[in-house]
Amino acid sequence: MSREIVAFGGFFGFALALTIVAWLPPRWSIFDASIQQNLLIQGTRVTAVIGILSIACSAMIYIDSNTRQCMATSHVAYKQSFGFDAPPYTYADFEQSDVLIFVGSNPCIAHPIMWQRVMQNSQDPTIIVIDPPKTETAMAATIHLPIQPKSDLVLLYGLAKILSGRGTSSQWHTQSRTAKSDVLRKLYPEHPYVEVNPVDAKELGIDSCDRVMVSTRRGSLTATAFVTSTVPPGSVFLPMHYPEVNRLTIAVFDLHSRQPSYKACAARLEI
Repeated sequence: MSREIVAFGGFFGFALALTIVAWLPPRWSIFDASIQQNLLIQGTRVTAVIGILSIACSAMIYIDSNTRQCMATSHVAYKQSFGFDAPPYTYADFEQSDVLIFVGSNPCIAHPIMWQRVMQNSQDPTIIVIDPPKTETAMAATIHLPIQPKSDLVLLYGLAKILSGRGTSSQWHTQSRTAKSDVLRKLYPEHPYVEVNPVDAKELGIDSCDRVMVSTRRGSLTATAFVTSTVPPGSVFLPMHYPEVNRLTIAVFDLHSRQPSYKACAARLEI
């Protein structure tokens, strides 16, 4: 193929692509948040058409768009975390959520349309920004956590460990979900542990990392003590991830869902 034909083909493809873009309805304005989702869908189609025409009408062997390149890392993260390549939220969540957390993001400047939705939230949400610099979004936030650069994984892994092992999220199917993640399986301890209030620990002579016996009317187990104020005096906490923990509690089932409770029972703690 001569250079003249290649040049003509490339020019023809470029001109045709510009013509298609020029035919887009004027109402497709990126500043109109009400039609942003439609714009994203149609914009993706236009990008695909431009790519096909560029390959078919020019000497291009391969073409890729910035939308795919800049989302490559997100695509991998979504697939590993959720099993599918799609954000686990909608634009409406920005207008309805009580708490919004932005990690390393400055949507006030980088995503102004999305930030408009945050500003339209009538719930007076708590906005938490986790970012080393004090960005425009951080200045508008309720809480700004200026963590050290490259320390975000430490923070996120710590939060994941608390949510998956402390019981602050629903425990009905926690293990059946988190056990599928190699990362989360490495976060919680291999053997059971029990959280003890400092007041109770002092009275019983228990220190963190001591091996203690937890007993109920249904059985007993040995666990590692963890002295913390996250539990009130007179109470202990054991994650229900471990089968031996469930054997200590009351196996009461919900009449409708048949879900076991495994939530609470009387217990005795001794060294």
